[in-house]
Amino acid sequence: MIATYVDVNEFTVTTDRTAEFINGRRIKADCGVNGIKYCTVLSSAFGAVTTVITKESELTVNLTTVLYGIVEPKESGSLPDHCHDGSEGSGGSALGTSGDVTFAQSIIVDEIRSDKAGGLRLGGYDVDYTDIDFTDPAWTEEDPNTRITVAADKVSWAALTKNENAWVVYDFTAGYFDGDFRHELEVKQTAADNGGWIFFWALTNIVDDMKGIDDASGDFIGLGIEDAAGSPKIELRECDGGSTYASALTGLTEGTLYYITVVRDENIGTHGTVYCYIYSDSGRTILLGKLEIALHSSKKDYRYLYACNTWNSGAAAAHTGYCENLRLSTDPFGVEKGIYVHDSGIVDTHMQSGCRVRLNGDQQLVAGNYHRLELDTEDYDIQNEWNSTTYRDTVIENGMYSVCATVYFIDTAVGDFMRLLIYINGASVAKAYEAIDSNGSVVLSMAFDLDVNDYIEIYVRDDATAAKAYAGHSLVSINKIA
Repeated sequence: MIATYVDVNEFTVTTDRTAEFINGRRIKADCGVNGIKYCTVLSSAFGAVTTVITKESELTVNLTTVLYGIVEPKESGSLPDHCHDGSEGSGGSALGTSGDVTFAQSIIVDEIRSDKAGGLRLGGYDVDYTDIDFTDPAWTEEDPNTRITVAADKVSWAALTKNENAWVVYDFTAGYFDGDFRHELEVKQTAADNGGWIFFWALTNIVDDMKGIDDASGDFIGLGIEDAAGSPKIELRECDGGSTYASALTGLTEGTLYYITVVRDENIGTHGTVYCYIYSDSGRTILLGKLEIALHSSKKDYRYLYACNTWNSGAAAAHTGYCENLRLSTDPFGVEKGIYVHDSGIVDTHMQSGCRVRLNGDQQLVAGNYHRLELDTEDYDIQNEWNSTTYRDTVIENGMYSVCATVYFIDTAVGDFMRLLIYINGASVAKAYEAIDSNGSVVLSMAFDLDVNDYIEIYVRDDATAAKAYAGHSLVSINKIA
């Protein structure tokens, strides 16, 4: 979760998190260029924010996020107060010493966003991005002095002055940018006069230069790059009904490419919060700074996206640079790949293997023959493991899998034995059968320890007559359970 540095042993987080930051709980703090720091909670208190005091003095001014162990320490749980380097804490002996040593693993939770229900997340996320092509005709330009050049993945500007009117904009239609979002792009200043200033990303509801939107009492969220005597700064700015608010990172280097991630999280604060993360590397692992603004007056939807826009006021200070590789996600947190533990104790495994498939039509059987059940209709298939052409499930991870199959047979005769079999890698491993005088079902359920690329098939056999497997009630469910 996002944290704000106060002192070497103190930080704050938004909302009341005192129930999580209890004495003895281990903390993993991301201090940017200063690396990862581990420390232990001493105390926490809630006022306008939650203030956390740590036992160690490890934090630095580059603190950006903190993670905490999910297992409660000492009296309230199974995790003694211990240090990850093996040094002794207040809850147990030092690791490696004689005598009884009691310790538990600290599982660190990466809470990408605050959770209203009080749950905990483990694991990562897959974010689904849309890559932007600036040569798409839907992108339009205002460029009377021919300062802007557009390529598929880049918008460049040359000697574009602060007091002229120029922009590149896309109309995504009214209210398109609603709720949370995550946008990524890169920006570089290659040359500039002192005070040269360009917005390289912005969301608005008016097509105009940025000061024009401000003067019209409009709304926007934007990112600008401005020169200050050869040392650029990147500024995050909100305009709310003509009132502006800003957060900036100064002291950057001309000619250096910066990697930008901008996120709006409407779960944080009354009207949401916008963050800008500035990195020095394409993998976005070296964080140079974090900008944030608690948004004002209301939660706003936006229509227009700018990849370049001028302020159009003040001195004729020129700016040369570019932005590139813009990509958008309407959900900054993506698809959860890990585990979510609800406050109630219920656990969600969002990407756990599982499928349920059924017959689309009745399958004719030949008496005395084994038939692979042609399960061709998927109700769900979380990891795309079922093949509806070969009628088999090929597992993608080692583990225990539960297989539950049921087949409803019709057109049977008195005394018919109807068989249902589970095959693993082409061999029968479990079977059930029933003597069915008329129509009826056979059910078979079993768990198997499988390896990657093992495959599961369902077979049936009618011993005496030309029965059918009935489409309406013939299906299999396969789920990974461990």
